[in-house]
Amino acid sequence: MKANIILIGFMAAGKSRIGQLLARKLDYKLIDLDLLVQERAGKSIQDIFSQHGEAYFRDLELAALKTLEKARSLVIVTGGGTPLFFSAAQELKKLGRIYFLDASFELVSKRLEKSNKRPLAHVDLYERYYFRRPLYEFLGERIDVNHQEQERSAQEIIDNFLERQNLEEKLAVIKVPDPFKPYEIFLGHDAINYLDSVLNYINLNKYKLVVVTSERLKDILLNNIITKNILVIYVKDGESCKNWASVEHIHNKLFEHNCTRHTVIIALGGGTVGDVAGFAASLYMRGLPVIQVPTSLLAMVDSSVGGKTGIDISLGKNLLGSFHMPKAVLINTSFLKTLAPREYACGMAEIIKHAVIGDNSLFDDLLHKTLEPQELIRRALDVKINLVARDPDETNVRAHLNLGHTYAHAIEKVSDYRIKHGEAVAMGLVQASMLGARLGVLEEDFLPELLKLLKRYDLPISMPDLDREKLINAMKLDKKKDQQGLKFIIPKKIGHVVVQQVEEADIFGS
Repeated sequence: MKANIILIGFMAAGKSRIGQLLARKLDYKLIDLDLLVQERAGKSIQDIFSQHGEAYFRDLELAALKTLEKARSLVIVTGGGTPLFFSAAQELKKLGRIYFLDASFELVSKRLEKSNKRPLAHVDLYERYYFRRPLYEFLGERIDVNHQEQERSAQEIIDNFLERQNLEEKLAVIKVPDPFKPYEIFLGHDAINYLDSVLNYINLNKYKLVVVTSERLKDILLNNIITKNILVIYVKDGESCKNWASVEHIHNKLFEHNCTRHTVIIALGGGTVGDVAGFAASLYMRGLPVIQVPTSLLAMVDSSVGGKTGIDISLGKNLLGSFHMPKAVLINTSFLKTLAPREYACGMAEIIKHAVIGDNSLFDDLLHKTLEPQELIRRALDVKINLVARDPDETNVRAHLNLGHTYAHAIEKVSDYRIKHGEAVAMGLVQASMLGARLGVLEEDFLPELLKLLKRYDLPISMPDLDREKLINAMKLDKKKDQQGLKFIIPKKIGHVVVQQVEEADIFGS
């Protein structure tokens, strides 16, 4: 069964004509939503508006959309107001692939001067245009129709549509429903082989490509990405690359090669490379698009998703940064074969953290089963995506993802980053659970199972001998701290955590 194509956009953008071309070229059935409403109501759109009002029309429109739920191989042309109503927008997303035909205000107003089919003619056109446009752009794939070559627009939609269908047959495509900048995660054993298809899928195929990576990953780069003249910028490996010097180095290279805003950064590497490349991209000319291509398990399940970018400064880790959502994340699970056991274990620490935060069945499966990498990554990402989608800027529930991290970041800082992030997270999970027990927050004592699980993946369960005062001072720079003091993420039971203010004397107990 072939998916449907849905056209949204302004009246006079050319939806009807382009819809006709698409239906003919693809041998699809054309559905004009306004005509369908008229047929079902037995009266014209103008009569429905004048006799019953817009609310009544929208109810009829939604009912008409619901009649199409089981149909396939359709080109559905909507009215200009259809996507503006939540129920209708949700129905459209269920029905198929949405394309936004983007016409300039000048073109729309010029065409509408000659039209008498405007049921909302009394509404100021300028105000309506600039209110609707971001809503259209959020909902659908943007197709520029200002060139007024409708055959060309139809072919662009077909190429994009077929490319997407082909890609979705090859890879698992996970949608991250950010309220402002939604994007997709492409997951597969050989996902890197589909980079060109991903670029087409997200409409960046005409952008200049720049890869930011480390020297250690040169073999991966040469074997998987370098098939054309691509600029490669190398940064240092590990935590030592997350500084202003690396950001300046990336920016200098971009300027040296005359990179404009039509440049896409491919961040190829572990979490540190992804963080610094994403941060540099967020600043260059006020923002370049980024595709995260994580090469470590830790980065695949955590840092590559969610748009957090940043660098370290002398006072602590990740204290400077920005939220800069990727345009896509490409997770190539065959890269896991290149990881040393210690690096793989670090990734498992983040997966265990995700299980404690929001998936008790994942925690149980990690204890008793051996999960395939793709399932392991997918289930861990489900926890993160759910929280990021609800709170992209970390004003409330996204902070749950920092379980164990107040301890972990302090441990990393005081150890001068000799302890790896994943290992510090494992220690932090134990400490946060013990803190929950001391404070009476912990409702179910799962610490024995947690220790067993960490040992299963060769992760540390006790802290090294570090100066407690230095650790607490490092924690005082934690981003969750507010005017009331230090806040920690504390587990209540597997799958449920809370944020709580903690006195300094309780952090490590007696």
